[in-house]
Amino acid sequence: MQFLRTAIACLVFSPSLLAQTPQTVPGAKVELRLATLNAEDFAKFLAEYPNFSEKAAPGKAAQILTQAELEKLFVRLQSLRSIGVMQAQTVTVGDKRTASLICGDNVTLTTELEEKKVDGQSISVPKSETIQLGLRATISPKVAADRRSLSLKLDIKNTTIDPSVPLFPITTIITPFFEDGSLGQPIPFTQFVQRPNISNLHIESTVDLADHSSAALYMGRQMVPHDRQDPRTPMTKIPYVNRLFRKADRGKGDRESQHVIVFATASVAEMRLAQVLVEDYRKAVADGRLDEAKKLGIQAIQADPKCFEK
Repeated sequence: MQFLRTAIACLVFSPSLLAQTPQTVPGAKVELRLATLNAEDFAKFLAEYPNFSEKAAPGKAAQILTQAELEKLFVRLQSLRSIGVMQAQTVTVGDKRTASLICGDNVTLTTELEEKKVDGQSISVPKSETIQLGLRATISPKVAADRRSLSLKLDIKNTTIDPSVPLFPITTIITPFFEDGSLGQPIPFTQFVQRPNISNLHIESTVDLADHSSAALYMGRQMVPHDRQDPRTPMTKIPYVNRLFRKADRGKGDRESQHVIVFATASVAEMRLAQVLVEDYRKAVADGRLDEAKKLGIQAIQADPKCFEK
């Protein structure tokens, strides 16, 4: 690529730049986890963390936890009947840069009909819609000069769908068209579309964290299928083991409101400078910022002459 040739040529005439460039830059390793609690267990959580209860509004300030406090909290949460925890993937992002984290599935539903012309006749054709479920987040850290703390900017969305998707009939009148060119009698034709019940939670927040600490943020409430335990089984009284004896009620009305809390754990990390610059270079090329890409390519090769071979 022409940008790389130019960068290599610059290095040939400026070999001293290689030793002057630092090989690592600060970044952050961030892990997100979602916990869902019913009203009863959420009240117990608030009783133990009164500071969180004062701030329990979506998008407000967070409850800050040390690593020891977080571990103790999750041991406590795991003993609650209704707790559900989803652990997202960990992402490492450079200082003052932005990374995306997605943990979930896509579901495709037939949500509407659209009109199309076929042989001069207007017909209704099912139209599919893909809905992205689960956790989606953008993360941008700003590491302190002493690398003992960081400011974490979070934009987090969580989408769930009611597993019982109702069907709605849509009836249209069509006129049969025969091969001999004659038309038949108009007849009703019924098709079904889906009307999913989708819940979207969204928060934006910036939290200041010490290295290896966490923030608990309240996202709000959403409706989820109700889990119940079989009362005939004595195992339901044993923490952890009782999860094996739950039954999901998915009939009409068997849904309950759950409180959703997101836990963001962050630690300061050292990142290879060349890796960060190569990522920025490729993004600049993709965006058409060619002059900027040229500069980034030169800087990346200064940090690691073989960075584009990896």
